[in-house]
Amino acid sequence: MLLDQSVVDLMNIDEDGFQALLLQSPTIFVRQLYLVDEDEMVYQEMLVSSWKEFKTMDKRFKSASKKLNKFLADSKKTQLKLK
Repeated sequence: MLLDQSVVDLMNIDEDGFQALLLQSPTIFVRQLYLVDEDEMVYQEMLVSSWKEFKTMDKRFKSASKKLNKFLADSKKTQLKLK
């Protein structure tokens, strides 16, 4: 979200596009979330003011996504055993 309250999808943004957004707004509020059973689960929120900060944030999110997907794929960890 930019300072003017407009919302921008940053999923496939490149460095040039991000830098253009920073010209409009010196800081950008970034929220990264997971959709779980059609519910939003926020992973992290942060004000970023540089491409480096955004890429660091995105790297953490992608790493956590891999771990979450691996966990959810393991039925031994996620399924209840009913007797």
